Amino acid sequence: MVAAAGAERTAAVTEAGELYGWDTRQRSSWPELVRVDGKSAKQIIENFSHLVTSMILPPGGPDFLDTCCNRVVIYVNDKGITIKVPEIG
Repeated sequence: MVAAAGAERTAAVTEAGELYGWDTRQRSSWPELVRVDGKSAKQIIENFSHLVTSMILPPGGPDFLDTCCNRVVIYVNDKGITIKVPEIG
């Protein structure tokens, strides 16, 4: 059952990658998600790679001074729209 779910996820990521023109290997940033709803951006990133965790930061939210190789921060405006390129770090 777990293998089937993993295969479905891989197929979905590959399909999304082909649809959006993504390189389906490891990525470190998602510039095409600027001006996209933050919740949608989070779902796209986490569906793309199970190795990263994404978090949405609203205006005035904390800034991270450390670097984390499996964290993607999604900065959004007061309407929940991504305003900065989400990238690992």
